[in-house]
Amino acid sequence: MKKLNTRLKATFIGCGQCGCQVISEVEKKVMELDGSKDSVSFVGINTSTEDLSAVNLSHKIHVKNCNGAAGNRERSLDALAENVDSILDELQQYIIEGSTVFIAFNGRWNRLCNGANVGKNPVRDGIQSVSGCGYSGRYGILKNQR
Repeated sequence: MKKLNTRLKATFIGCGQCGCQVISEVEKKVMELDGSKDSVSFVGINTSTEDLSAVNLSHKIHVKNCNGAAGNRERSLDALAENVDSILDELQQYIIEGSTVFIAFNGRWNRLCNGANVGKNPVRDGIQSVSGCGYSGRYGILKNQR
């Protein structure tokens, strides 16, 4: 059986239904490996409690005061703007210190997480601030700079 690299330090964050499903699959595969899982963390963030309950993730963060955005980008933006501080406070406890942070999302989260064609965005910038990571390109990967 394959063994998890002991030097790996990674935090995987799924945003929205698609991102949470992707990270759930990653977690499933990682958990099949031999070795300690203390240096990896898996988190899902979603406005829908129903979508969060449908995925197997170690940690789930529900965006408060919103019961799903149903693909409505404005509703998602409003809910995130209203809750960004509490989301980041909760997220901070799940980020492995010294880890590389991977963020999975679909196209609707692009401007929120990836920042393509946008200078600043709340999710990526907030995750950078609580994780101590620097952004490295357009694939949702934050490299730790500590």
